[in-house]
Amino acid sequence: MTALAGEVAIVTGAGQGLGAAIADALEREGALVARTDLEGADVELDVRDRRSVERAVVAVAETLGEPSVLINNAGLNRIGPS
Repeated sequence: MTALAGEVAIVTGAGQGLGAAIADALEREGALVARTDLEGADVELDVRDRRSVERAVVAVAETLGEPSVLINNAGLNRIGPS
C-alpha cells in the first residue's frame, strides 16, 4: 500500500512545470489527483476567482471524492513593468 492511498488531492497550477511534477509524485504515492490550471488541465481553475475555486472543488468532490490534500502551487511571473 502506498503512503497516500485513498487521499484526494487538488494541485493548482498543475498544467506544467512544478505543479505537474507534484501531481505526478502524489499519484505515484497512491493519491487520486485533480490537476487544475487556467486551461489544459483536468479541472479548469482560476485561483483569483472565488466562484471558480468553488466550482472546481465541487467538480473534484463529485468525480474523485472529498478533497483531503491541497497543494497551492499556482503562480504568475510578470516580466517587465506591471
